[in-house]
Amino acid sequence: MKKLEDIERMSFEELEKVSLDGGVSSPEGFGERLEGAVAGLAAAGEGVKTKGVRLRTAAYSLAGAAMAAVLMLLVLGRPGTPADSFDDPLLAYAEVQKSFSLISEKMSKTTELVLEASSEMNKPKEIIDKITK
Repeated sequence: MKKLEDIERMSFEELEKVSLDGGVSSPEGFGERLEGAVAGLAAAGEGVKTKGVRLRTAAYSLAGAAMAAVLMLLVLGRPGTPADSFDDPLLAYAEVQKSFSLISEKMSKTTELVLEASSEMNKPKEIIDKITK
């Protein structure tokens, strides 16, 4: 069974390969690259309309796709029973809770970055509106 740190380091191409064959290891720095990509989209303002609605939608879509990829990797990562599976259901549940907590924390950070960026992106529009009035 792959560790969460290994999954976070994977590129999108590698996640796709893993979903097909399960034989690819995770690259380092995946979480940072994902946060950077979301922050880059927010800073670039791609698809931003009124009040950053499209930006938030894109960020939530990206976060949902990343979550779906992680879940697919966990479910389809290795065929059969993993060698390091838990015998005690409570230990397994605790590990799942820990993983979901970490995922939630990372998603919260990403959402905060998107919200900060969207407020910064609205400032030039507000300045232009003040000047043109």
